[in-house]
Amino acid sequence: MDYGKMAYLKAEELEAKLMKSGEREADKPCLLRVRAVGNRVVTLLKGDGGDCAVTVKARIKGGTGVVWLTLGGLRTDCASIASDKTECVLLGAGGGDIALDMRGVVGENITAECEILLPRKPQKQTAQSETKLRYAVGKDGYVICEIKDGDITLTKCDARYNILKTAKVGRGIYADVCRADDGYCLIYTDMFYRLFCADLDGDLNVIAFNALGDSVGEASVTCRNGRLYAFYISGGETAYFSIAARNGSRGREFKPLSGITAKRATAVKNADPLAVIVSTGGGNRLFKEEAEAAKTVTLKVTAIGRMESV
Repeated sequence: MDYGKMAYLKAEELEAKLMKSGEREADKPCLLRVRAVGNRVVTLLKGDGGDCAVTVKARIKGGTGVVWLTLGGLRTDCASIASDKTECVLLGAGGGDIALDMRGVVGENITAECEILLPRKPQKQTAQSETKLRYAVGKDGYVICEIKDGDITLTKCDARYNILKTAKVGRGIYADVCRADDGYCLIYTDMFYRLFCADLDGDLNVIAFNALGDSVGEASVTCRNGRLYAFYISGGETAYFSIAARNGSRGREFKPLSGITAKRATAVKNADPLAVIVSTGGGNRLFKEEAEAAKTVTLKVTAIGRMESV
């Protein structure tokens, strides 16, 4: 028996197994592309729970200033952007969401095109540039609210969803619409994180327009008895304020569900009593206003503050 030859063959076999194992487990680079318009802080990729190194090649147009790359909310690298220098390469290492912070870039029509190079394919990938639609039910059809390329567009449809009219109302990053009397109310956040409200008639013509101060984030709106209610998340809890549907001023913030941690609050459109769906991360819960409270307590005294879980 040739023990030398046997040892050689065993070593060769072991090497082949190790190579196959390495090929199976090796991380393969992943290239992703993301395009964003308008948002000053763009989540390029949701973190999947692991640490990694990342290289981002960004092309930013429509502004000048400083752009940062953040991982898990921590700044890792920055670059200057100018009219003659629109491209940059940013490097980072860490865990959590990979984001591009463009709040240091000055401009009204900022666009960012990013190529993200990762050493491995992420376990979970969430598209951040998808179009989000909101809608309102009118007396004779529907109104669909859409943000595309920074433009807030309202589309009026009949009961069979045939398009009757399309109108651009403004530019922003968050928007929602609801029916209000014979028309509609739109609430939206512009590119500079300011909150606005537009009142429209049944044909989507703007008849009143007013500023409501700083943004509250992604708000959901409903209307009842001539008042508009905006629900949103503040400090991890469901909050709301109300205004008159025509040229009203913004009321103070109320938190009717104190102690219940929430990630999103969605108003049930034109419900009476008022109702809101709260996402807690572990599921969705529906809260509604007590019917008797709605009849006997003025809204200024916060009848909504007496919501109950159902």
